[in-house]
Amino acid sequence: MLLDDARRFGDALFDSYQEKDLDPHAFPDLALAAIEGSDLMSQLTQDGLQQIVTQAQELPRQRNSSASFGDPPVTLYNAPRESFYIEALYHTTASMAIHDHSFSGAFAVVSGECAHQIFDFFSDDPQGSLMVGELQPRPAQHFSAGKMHPIVNGMRFIHRNVHLDKPTITVVI
Repeated sequence: MLLDDARRFGDALFDSYQEKDLDPHAFPDLALAAIEGSDLMSQLTQDGLQQIVTQAQELPRQRNSSASFGDPPVTLYNAPRESFYIEALYHTTASMAIHDHSFSGAFAVVSGECAHQIFDFFSDDPQGSLMVGELQPRPAQHFSAGKMHPIVNGMRFIHRNVHLDKPTITVVI
């Protein structure tokens, strides 16, 4: 079953992460390598996600059920020590939200197409909870199924994914 495959994938990634002493700077590369070396992403179809939600006897603890990304987001795996989790996001709207992340990891487009755009942020304000500055967009990239990208926490990676297909399915680690 798909959740068993997600658990095996997550356990193997956690083992690799432990070998790096849970170094958050190493995690994006580990997550990308895990995605590249797995066939899990090809199983995360619309039907596969619907089957998980409707037929699984027990789902992993859902981490973002009230999140604004994903319609809905589905947590597939929770790592020990809450060091990371794996989530499938089912997108039915384009979503133009520019955002950063509080974690490092990776994301992959599983099905559908996105226009992905990274932004650089410039500010003279000291770093804090509220900063005024300028966002400068980089050229947008076309992401289709199989495309992956690292996620680096904070303002080092500000981006948006405009979901061109409905649905688009992405996986975030």
